[in-house]
Amino acid sequence: MSAQAPPDPPNGNVSTFRVSTRAFAKRERLTAWREIFGRTVCNLDIDPVTADRFSSEATGWRLPGLGLLTGATSACGSRMRGN
Repeated sequence: MSAQAPPDPPNGNVSTFRVSTRAFAKRERLTAWREIFGRTVCNLDIDPVTADRFSSEATGWRLPGLGLLTGATSACGSRMRGN
């Protein structure tokens, strides 16, 4: 599994990542999203309403002392993962 990472801006103070289910084969999309975004980025368990039509994308930015995240997803539920 892999995520698409654009190059850092010239000043080097901001790192950016993008991940989309479109980057994966249809049969791998939900598994990839759960692992990359759910577990690694947000520490969430993700349960889509309709698994066979699940789609999602997100972009994140890390700045010194601040992280931002924006995204869109098909209908799903989520819950914080236990330790």
